[in-house]
Amino acid sequence: MNFKNDLQTGILLIPVALVNDEVISDKAKMVAFRLLAVGKTLNKDKLAKSSGFSVETLNKYLKELEVRGWLTLVKVPKKIDTYVFNFEPEPVAAPEYKINPEVKPVDKTVLADAIALYHEFYLKKVGVKPLIDGAGVQSIKKIIEYFDKNVGESKIILSFKAIFDNWNLIDPFLGEQLKPQQIFSNLANILNQVKNGYSKNKPAGGSSNKSTSEKIGNF
Repeated sequence: MNFKNDLQTGILLIPVALVNDEVISDKAKMVAFRLLAVGKTLNKDKLAKSSGFSVETLNKYLKELEVRGWLTLVKVPKKIDTYVFNFEPEPVAAPEYKINPEVKPVDKTVLADAIALYHEFYLKKVGVKPLIDGAGVQSIKKIIEYFDKNVGESKIILSFKAIFDNWNLIDPFLGEQLKPQQIFSNLANILNQVKNGYSKNKPAGGSSNKSTSEKIGNF
């Protein structure tokens, strides 16, 4: 999909996939829209001021867009605090998930146990009970089906528990994304970092977390 904004007439074309990306926060989307409006070249100080953010907060939203694959940061030679943002037409793909009519329905007991684990995990992290809507339940079901397919039914709950118990091993940015939809969307990276360690937390010699790997199996 190619899109071009007419900065002279005030027409702004926005990728529908970006608008509908449930993982990206509304404030990060607002930053993306402003980037499109200024032709993808900006001065961070000016963008932060016009958006009502500090530069530190702006960097958080730019990182959010970058991690999802919506932009690539390139420093322009001989420019101070000026960057060119190259928007990609599609965000980074979530773990492969294909609907198979032959897949058995998610066991209600397994679903209840998984939701209970998520509830306990979120309460410990945030200090309040999570609000799990229909989309959140569907995301937990998708994670269950993913684990069922890759490690077997007997390890589904163990896999959830291994992830939540080792949440400190993942990238701090991913660690702040706690909605079930976000966890499913980032599942490939979460599994990799829980098993092998985030680069800054990885033990000397790059050895993997063996006990965790045994719990969640090979993906």
